[in-house]
Amino acid sequence: MNELTISEMKKAVGTLFFILLFSIFAVWVKDNSANDFTPKYTSEESVELNTEAESSRL
Repeated sequence: MNELTISEMKKAVGTLFFILLFSIFAVWVKDNSANDFTPKYTSEESVELNTEAESSRL
């Protein structure tokens, strides 16, 4: 192998590693943002909704 091929391989491996790292980071950010959602209902409304759901199940 000549020097050019080795440097091209290093560049390709670095690019693939960067893409892999970026995709892992993007998934991690997506998972964290899903956990920090603001509730759609106030606590009183959610209690009412839970009670309705439980009574409809019975």
